[in-house]
Amino acid sequence: MTDEKLAEIIMMFLRKHKGRESAITRKKLLGLLLPYMPEDEKLETKDRRMRRIYEKLPIVSCAEGLFIPIRAEEIEGFKLYLRAKALPLFNRFSLVASKYPRLAINGMKQMELF
Repeated sequence: MTDEKLAEIIMMFLRKHKGRESAITRKKLLGLLLPYMPEDEKLETKDRRMRRIYEKLPIVSCAEGLFIPIRAEEIEGFKLYLRAKALPLFNRFSLVASKYPRLAINGMKQMELF
């Protein structure tokens, strides 16, 4: 099954999960998707593939799971959730770039944006 078809099915399920209080876990959502998938794909569908699909959808993720946002606070919370995940990655980059500054000249200029 293509990622595009899986995305359509995911959005079909998420229509029932509007607002943070209705969030569904990725594990539970995957369980709902399995009956729609060919047998040979069920074992191959990993969380990484699902995340790749989710990132292209107009949905929000949080500690409780995935949902369609319905309030401004949910979008703001999503931004903070992503920022908290991104900052450690940028900090790691900064550590490596500071150790090898002549190799990371362009990267350090981009870091100034954050």
